[in-house]
Amino acid sequence: MEEDDDFTPEPPSMDWLLTFADLVSLLITFFVLLYSMKVVDVQKWDELKGSFSGVFSIREPIHQVSPDKDTTVEKIDPYKSDSLEYVEGLLTRSFHMNPELKDIQLNLDIKADTLSFELPSDEIFSDSTAELSGDGQSKLKAIADVLRHLDNRIVVAVHTDPTHTATKQFPSNWELTMIRAIRVAEIMEAQGIVKSIVTTAEGASHFDEIAPNLPIAERYKLARRIEIILYGEAEL
Repeated sequence: MEEDDDFTPEPPSMDWLLTFADLVSLLITFFVLLYSMKVVDVQKWDELKGSFSGVFSIREPIHQVSPDKDTTVEKIDPYKSDSLEYVEGLLTRSFHMNPELKDIQLNLDIKADTLSFELPSDEIFSDSTAELSGDGQSKLKAIADVLRHLDNRIVVAVHTDPTHTATKQFPSNWELTMIRAIRVAEIMEAQGIVKSIVTTAEGASHFDEIAPNLPIAERYKLARRIEIILYGEAEL
């Protein structure tokens, strides 16, 4: 009995603190990871987006210009900009107010969901070249001033007649119409159209569609044209 009375209990072990400290460390690490995933470095994100856009973009707009203060273009309701009937009325009024554009004829194709118009290549380019004339540049800029307010997909298709004298720069009609289409798209984008414009080279592939009862010289003249097509759905 005396030995039992002299017994002194050992102090409790503190080994459990090591396990507790490890658990707290893991929890802190977990919450730091959650916070780091939630908070985005805006500058680094913008740099990342820029690097991807530089790799995957086909052709960026040359530059943007601010809309003129003194503009006669009707303000477009963004909820109506996809309706080709609405766009047709807008373009008709806008073109009619500009002496350079008042003779443009619009063609609305409900079935194809397109609104298009044509420009004679002879009025836009110098003969058998891809160089824009002064009047041609002025007309394209005036058209772009109207179209830049729209959100519809735009396609530029350039046609020519079957005759062609091969040169080193333009071995065939296809090269000529492709470079012309690119020139048209470039000047329109430079005027403020921020959506990328699709360009197509048609060469003389649609020449047979021109009325065969017309004199051949008239058919050739009608074949040399620039077609600008707007699609009903907005470009995303």
